Amino acid sequence: MPITRVGLLGAGTIATHHAIAARAAGALVEVACTRRPDSPNWTRLREVAPNVRQADGIDDVLDDPNVEGVVVCLSWDAIAPILSRLLASDKPMLIEKPIVFSSAKIPTGSFVNKMVGYNRRFYKVVEIVKQRISQNGVKSVEVAISEDVGRHIRRHGESIVPRILEFASSHTLDLLHHLLGPLKVVHANAQTDPGSKFTSYNGLLLTEDDAPVFLALNENDPLPAGIRVRFVDHTAWVLSPLERLSVYEGVDVTEPTENEQIRRYEPIKINEYLEDASMKPGFLQQMKAFLSGQFSQAATIDDTRRQLQLIKEIRDAGSVSKSSQAARGGAS
Repeated sequence: MPITRVGLLGAGTIATHHAIAARAAGALVEVACTRRPDSPNWTRLREVAPNVRQADGIDDVLDDPNVEGVVVCLSWDAIAPILSRLLASDKPMLIEKPIVFSSAKIPTGSFVNKMVGYNRRFYKVVEIVKQRISQNGVKSVEVAISEDVGRHIRRHGESIVPRILEFASSHTLDLLHHLLGPLKVVHANAQTDPGSKFTSYNGLLLTEDDAPVFLALNENDPLPAGIRVRFVDHTAWVLSPLERLSVYEGVDVTEPTENEQIRRYEPIKINEYLEDASMKPGFLQQMKAFLSGQFSQAATIDDTRRQLQLIKEIRDAGSVSKSSQAARGGAS
């Protein structure tokens, strides 16, 4: 049966976006809990869900017989301590990330009615790229992730820095897994920039078909972030930003002139697709999937387990690289 009444764990900005999506999908936001009943966030939530009841706590939401499904959108460090409790519930759940910070911390079991909130999987532009990849012929992939570490610190405090990969970079890493399947880490170089506490990683991954995936995960990278997929038919499909898909084929050549002795090569854009941004992109499609029980496109608990393992492997490879560099430096 479709879910028609939802409860929210959390009442912040993301909870409000979920409430907007739930109402647009035809569901009623029944109840929500917040750490601060006098918070401005609660006032904003009531503006989009005027009938929402303020819960006494997490159990009040989980045990409410009128709540058919739960959306968990607590702060970045509040879900991990209660994950086992959430997964033990029979109720369907859409759980925002990060759910934990280590794959070893995820309980074993079959959690078929739990999805993790990687909304970019539900972008139409992502689905177009995924369909093209399914036709085979991937030559190589480039992924660039830029983290505004200062902004993360201002919003969440210094303690977020060691968890930025799980909290923020995981959006794009999950999308890579969604598009390309399992990835193997071949090499990663770890570097902490002067004056920073964030470690950047640049390296090489491989798909199961041995297509190279060049990873650039850096702090405040001025180059465009996104995912670029090259195919053997000489086309390039570019998600940059992730809400815009540009397809290129061929090169436009401008020959040198008397006044400018340079031959110029410009890629030819043959198509462009833009994600609908009338509400937070991907949220409505994700909510519709959640309410209808159609989880095939969503990130599962097992997907998150694999993604956290990939993050660990990237970090481990970076640590090995640092050790090798130190050893070479000592030998010289």
